[in-house]
Amino acid sequence: MLPFVAPRLASILPLAALLLVLTACLGDDDAPPVQTAWMPDPAPAPKAKVRDFDMALRHLNGEGVTRDPQAAYELLRREADRGHPDAAFMIGRLRQEGLGITRDENLARDWYERAARAGHIEAQLLIGRAYYRGEGRPLNPEKAVEWFRRAAERGNAEAQYLLAIALHLGRGVPRNEIKAVRWLEAAAEQNHLQALYLAGDAYSDGWHGERDPAWAARWYGRAAGLGLARAQYKLALFHYGGLGIPRDLVQAHHWVSLASRSGAKGAAGLTARIEADMSEEEKLRAEVLATQWRAWPLPTESGDDMAIDDPPSVFFAQLALAALNFPPGAFDGRLGGGTRRALAQYRRARGLGDATTLTPRLLRRLRDERPRPKR
Repeated sequence: MLPFVAPRLASILPLAALLLVLTACLGDDDAPPVQTAWMPDPAPAPKAKVRDFDMALRHLNGEGVTRDPQAAYELLRREADRGHPDAAFMIGRLRQEGLGITRDENLARDWYERAARAGHIEAQLLIGRAYYRGEGRPLNPEKAVEWFRRAAERGNAEAQYLLAIALHLGRGVPRNEIKAVRWLEAAAEQNHLQALYLAGDAYSDGWHGERDPAWAARWYGRAAGLGLARAQYKLALFHYGGLGIPRDLVQAHHWVSLASRSGAKGAAGLTARIEADMSEEEKLRAEVLATQWRAWPLPTESGDDMAIDDPPSVFFAQLALAALNFPPGAFDGRLGGGTRRALAQYRRARGLGDATTLTPRLLRRLRDERPRPKR
């Protein structure tokens, strides 16, 4: 059961959530470290130091002791002076919200920067944004990019996305489309919604001199499946025009219908064009698909060797396997028996074992190895 949260603390629920996670993590020496977007795997402080940090959390939550934000601040300050990055970050939050101490946005950012220098990923992202926008820090895109890079290299998807945008625009760093696309895809593999869409644009438009509509359709498909209307519209266009993927009027109508529900620009006109080419039976099938559709659940983990089975990734794998003479059966985006057999045959032929799973690493290998249509 959650501890009692007083009204002022309730107004900053993200902080309360962080405190609960940290309390649980620090309370069990044998438990594996808990990673969240708020607290990314800091180096543990010695036990003698953790006691003050743990007590600060208890004072903030009123857990077993009197709720006392001022006492919590004093304990956190002691820990921060010892170099504890999470303590410095939390003081920044307290300063920003005026909880137990005077509210001061500038001092809050000072503490965030202190936490960032000590290696706190969320703080690195916050300070990077402050320099990028000139909010509470002098406008300094170069310094912003450096903070984004630090957080991006440690796996923060938002930092990877922002670094990609900076590289694409040449803001704060020399323009480099190849690196921009690389960071976009890193964020996209973690299901960052805007990165998924822009990765589609990158391969559709050839940001880095390489157009690959089939790979673009995979990224648009991932974003569409998570409910992004403009990605649903783009995917409908690809299915309708057969851009890098087989022409499929049923799928085209299905996706444009979903985009139309959200008011996507151009959806009405595209719907009319698609319907003009469809039979009544195809229209009925498309309507059933649109009625049954639900946004896909986000996976809880990501990584190059994690098994994936989302329909756009499986669909691309099926196309690539067929082009490499490992027929998967139907091109339906389902990881069924035929596709698993084709994956196993491909792996054996390449000396990669005989597993039937699909991973991001294997999918990229299929992308790079498949024969490409001549232009």
